[in-house]
Amino acid sequence: MNRFTGILAAVALVASFIGLEPARASDLEVSGTCPGEVTFTISGWEPETTVAVAFSTARGSLRIPNGYRYCAGTVLGLSPQNIRVLINFHTDEFGYATYDLTLPRGACRGYVQAISLETCETSPVRQLP
Repeated sequence: MNRFTGILAAVALVASFIGLEPARASDLEVSGTCPGEVTFTISGWEPETTVAVAFSTARGSLRIPNGYRYCAGTVLGLSPQNIRVLINFHTDEFGYATYDLTLPRGACRGYVQAISLETCETSPVRQLP
């Protein structure tokens, strides 16, 4: 467990003992160099849930089509141009997860957004390095 995860765990534990429900702000952070290894970190999501990270070459507006298995009707801030799922996370008991992925040059400066496959909550759109 890294220091950040330990701090999150302690805060969540104290909050649960005193009866406070921690505020959630579902987020996605991206760090690293592209092309190369990039770290995706999600925090503030529901505990033990699946979160997908979608990629597109541009910002835009994309409504997930009706009939799609997950989150039909949810609007993403990504263009339908070259859209694909990069990663599926499974959050820990604190709604946190991290993943390292080696990205090719073609992905650099593209955009990503996370979406919970259970609640359909979305993160802000982030640009890759």
